[in-house]
Amino acid sequence: MGVGRSISQAALSPRRLAAAVGVFLGAALVWGLHARSYLPFLSDDALISLRYAQRLLDGFGLTWTEGPRVEGYSNLLWVLAAAGLGSLGVGLIEALRWLGVLGALATLAAVLRAARPTGVSDLLPALGASGLLALSGSMGAWTVGGLEQPLLAALLAWGLVGVYPLLEPPRLESAREVARRALAPALALGLLCWTRPDGVLFPAAVCLAMMSLSELGRVRWAAILTIGTSSAVFVALQTAFRLSYYGAWVPNTANAKLAFSISRAFEGLVYLASGLGEHFPMVLLAGCLATLALGDAVSARRLRVIGVCLGVWCGYVIAVGGDTFPAYRHLVGVVVLLSLACVEGLRAALHRWAERPWLPWLATLAALGGLAGLQANSFENQRAREETWEWDGEVVGRLLARAFGEQRPLIAVDPSGTLPFFSGLPAVDMLGLNDRYLGEHPPPDLGRGWLGHELGDGDYVLSRQPDLVLFCTPAGGATPCFRSGLELVRDPRFAAEYRLLHLEGDDPHVFRTRIWARRDGRLGWVRAEDHIQVPAYWLSANPDSVARLDPWGAWFVAVDTTTSAGIRDLELLPGAARWLLSVQADGGPWEIVARPAQGGAWEARGRGGSLTFEVSSSQAQGIDVSLVALDPGQAVRVWGLELVREPLGPAPD
Repeated sequence: MGVGRSISQAALSPRRLAAAVGVFLGAALVWGLHARSYLPFLSDDALISLRYAQRLLDGFGLTWTEGPRVEGYSNLLWVLAAAGLGSLGVGLIEALRWLGVLGALATLAAVLRAARPTGVSDLLPALGASGLLALSGSMGAWTVGGLEQPLLAALLAWGLVGVYPLLEPPRLESAREVARRALAPALALGLLCWTRPDGVLFPAAVCLAMMSLSELGRVRWAAILTIGTSSAVFVALQTAFRLSYYGAWVPNTANAKLAFSISRAFEGLVYLASGLGEHFPMVLLAGCLATLALGDAVSARRLRVIGVCLGVWCGYVIAVGGDTFPAYRHLVGVVVLLSLACVEGLRAALHRWAERPWLPWLATLAALGGLAGLQANSFENQRAREETWEWDGEVVGRLLARAFGEQRPLIAVDPSGTLPFFSGLPAVDMLGLNDRYLGEHPPPDLGRGWLGHELGDGDYVLSRQPDLVLFCTPAGGATPCFRSGLELVRDPRFAAEYRLLHLEGDDPHVFRTRIWARRDGRLGWVRAEDHIQVPAYWLSANPDSVARLDPWGAWFVAVDTTTSAGIRDLELLPGAARWLLSVQADGGPWEIVARPAQGGAWEARGRGGSLTFEVSSSQAQGIDVSLVALDPGQAVRVWGLELVREPLGPAPD
């Protein structure tokens, strides 16, 4: 009887249970402390998923915003799980954290199920494999990172462990009995197809590996048919839903990211090599010790399935160009497969070196120490620890929701997770993950730029007439980072219609953003026949003057003797007229200045709250307005401007 089979058939006993529980608790503690070190990391794409979950809970269906439906997520089961917890009253971000922890614990349990320690004497496979899992930065970071990797890891691990009994030599059982025993792993592997669209590669790889195991006889086809049919049904159901609900064969994320090219494959190769290099002790231990396990028939068959899964997935990672997220997100499945390979290798090493058990123990401790060192100094892991800009997006999103929730302005953003989720406002995704038009109209050079950040069309974004436009990160700014923004700033219509505002929020921390606003949009200047009203947030043309909300939700700009409030190129109504400019402000004293935006001979100054000036041209003219405090000891709060046009006639006394 082979080593793998004898252990898999070991009877449950208190001693064995105590050993398994002890390893599980110890590994879970290490894993938890490691994962905690990445907090508050939460990826922007996780907040895209939560935007869909929140709108589903609010009765708007699986949609990202108003308008044509688009599938901008690639993790249906994860979104539904988050929404399910949300329906029970769990906060959606907390739901993602809990799902990550549960996925990690389930993965750990599956690996221990594969190791099945019977006591202290054979704890090494369980300790080694679970320890390597717990020390992997990919596993730790994505336990809290908010995307579906913990669920993928758990389903993959349990799917393969469930397949193991099907790899043993055929007994006196019918094909129906084999199919029945294949139902549980078939369900786990089938659910992978709903966890990620590319999750179908794992059941396909399992079926491919099982086809090559001719020694299992004809009954293996019952297992292959069960697993293959289950996965096909899951894929067919989701495809049918996608076609009926979104009117598309593939998720929009595929349009945004998939572009098979030589340069993309090279990027994928570099990504895979770098990730495996940072897990080199684990790769080395699994590779070297697995060769010992090939002498056992049962372990050899398990390793064949693991190896085919590794090959298929690694080939896919290379083909798609790797990934842009920190901590090697796409290597989570690889780490799970390597840990299962380590179980077989360490079990074989204990059997082969029964008289010198210290050798596999020494090799395992060296691998654990080496992996811990590499992961502690990993640039990619450090990226995850330092990525906190999504929480700055929370400040901006809450600010916009509080200030403009009733007006429902349309926001165009590059960070399509954090601002749309926290603001709840209708949005345009300028990177195209959640936009049907951009997904279906890729640029001709798709596949030669930054993965997932190549879509864009400035003319299309401008045609949507967004009220607010934010480039790059929640900090925003005048200089764009990606295609839509770069094309926008080159368009003279954008320069004519939009102004850069400086806003500051304080919930849950203080943060400033620079965001473009459309002057004639929902949040623009209020223009009537003889009247123009300018809200305070438009008076932040000076980068040092920032618009804020007071406790009652009213905008104001605070100014002093060195920092002025103002607006540039405020377009007046056409026609020669006398204008009365009034300032809504408190504090003081202050001075207000108006002059032509394009230069001119006149300049009007006033103190106290208003000034009068005349415009003789019949054409529309823009003016620059600034306001500054006169007393260093008294700041001024400006709440807005109002301009009233009067017919030209005798000047008032």
